[in-house]
Amino acid sequence: MQLSQLTSLRFFAAMSVLLFHLHKPFLRHCPSWLSGFLLSGYAAVSFFFILSGFILTYVYSSPEKADPIDRNPVLFWKSRVARIYPAFALALLIAFPPFLYSFTTSHMISGADFSLGTLLVPLLLQSWWIPASGLWILPAWSLSVEAAFYFLFPLIRRRLFGVSLRTLALMCALGLLLSSLVRFWIRVRFAIEGTRWEYLPDYFPLFFAPTFLFGVLIGRMTLERVLLRVAKAPGILILTVTATLVLLADHQFLPNWARHDLILVPLFSLLILVTAAGSGLVVTILRNPGLVFLGESSYALYILHLPLLFWWKKFFGASGRLALETVSGASAFIIAVLLASSLVYLWVERPAHRWLVEKWVKRVSKTAG
Repeated sequence: MQLSQLTSLRFFAAMSVLLFHLHKPFLRHCPSWLSGFLLSGYAAVSFFFILSGFILTYVYSSPEKADPIDRNPVLFWKSRVARIYPAFALALLIAFPPFLYSFTTSHMISGADFSLGTLLVPLLLQSWWIPASGLWILPAWSLSVEAAFYFLFPLIRRRLFGVSLRTLALMCALGLLLSSLVRFWIRVRFAIEGTRWEYLPDYFPLFFAPTFLFGVLIGRMTLERVLLRVAKAPGILILTVTATLVLLADHQFLPNWARHDLILVPLFSLLILVTAAGSGLVVTILRNPGLVFLGESSYALYILHLPLLFWWKKFFGASGRLALETVSGASAFIIAVLLASSLVYLWVERPAHRWLVEKWVKRVSKTAG
């Protein structure tokens, strides 16, 4: 089964995060439904976690890929590092001067926080200690969560692939409900707003475990061809896409319960499931090589856009046509980031990934053989 259409979906999700961070100049000139999209970009992170669970399950649980991860999970972990770390290392480098400046000159962060960030962020451990989760590169908190899932996936695969789909679905639903209740309880019970622990319900990795497991669930459903006929039914993909767009467009106007992971995670899971299995015009569009390429470079877009945002502000300031406070400046920045992420994908990510896989994975596989 082709999955290039899901790669294109990654681009739209990454773009929604970028637009979320650049929404201010556009809000003054767009209708309310479009402002809903701009303000709901943070929800894309949940989409990424589900998609990650789906892809890992689909790729590493098909019969031809089942043995290596069971036999040597270290190879799996190395392949994941080879995939995410080259662009991340570049982002760390680009973002280090402002990170250092915030400690030595502006004193926005303390020496203790600078030391914490210097230690934890490169190791992708910052989300386990919330005061460090937003240091150096803010979007990297989600990479910290992803890294935890990568570390646990071999264990998850061994333990959960022996249970029935019905049991796994029940575990996902109960886990999502429990996670949501605990996060709500923390916000209500503890006065953490405005403190160093304010983002505990938003960034702590364990709260996203059910979200990732939803991806595992729909990955297994796809492999075992469960509901495949329903997913391929005419109009189901268009209906799901429409429901997602409507929810996101009205995101800021809906009640809290409709803007919660309890609604978004099942909806995003359904969207991925039917897009992977679907056909027709929407899938044909998503399989366009140009969109697929943008999807492949979307990880670089996601991790680099805030470091590049700092330097754009540094060079173009807060006034003038290229200032981010103007529509023209924000639009120019978006184009620049798309170009930069494409070049990073072609000149950094792909070559570095190929070299690391050759050095770490293939060499070890040949030795083991």
